[in-house]
Amino acid sequence: MAVPGESSGREASIVAEIVEVEANSSGNMRTPRTPPVITVNKSAAYALYELTYIRDVAYKPQEFYVPTRKCEPDAGADVVKNFDKMLKGKANTAHCLRFPGDWFHVYGIGQRSLGFSIRIEVKTTSKISEVNVGPENRTVTSNDNFLRANLIGDYVGYTNIPSFEEYYLVIPRQPLYNVPRQADYSTDYL
Repeated sequence: MAVPGESSGREASIVAEIVEVEANSSGNMRTPRTPPVITVNKSAAYALYELTYIRDVAYKPQEFYVPTRKCEPDAGADVVKNFDKMLKGKANTAHCLRFPGDWFHVYGIGQRSLGFSIRIEVKTTSKISEVNVGPENRTVTSNDNFLRANLIGDYVGYTNIPSFEEYYLVIPRQPLYNVPRQADYSTDYL
């Protein structure tokens, strides 16, 4: 099937009625009693990208700190004042990260492959035979064994498909049952 130049990777179709056939390359032309109608539909070409899950990340971690002499979550300012009086030293701070709010799934984008399908249908007065060919099924025979199609060569006539191999795909994580997630400060640590 020749693809019209203006429809390069987009959908296209063609319908033809076979009114004359040649018998075994003999040059002897014959007219079928009931001419079959052949319909060929091609889908738009599309790119499939391999995705690899990397991890979930928080949108905006927040840093909290408390003045203290030791890194314990229950050491507050009153402990620091009493300790300062005893040792006359400088107060330290304990820092921790909290992850409230939105989380995102992060995926690495891998190699691309091309996808498309071509549907071929042959109608006669008594039956309809149909096959679908594409990159994953290059040779196909119809269920009634009347029609067989081979995909020969590379179908795609253009090469400007983008490559995203050095980029990441980041998708917002949906909370379970559409209930907003509450921050759990005992487990939300880096």
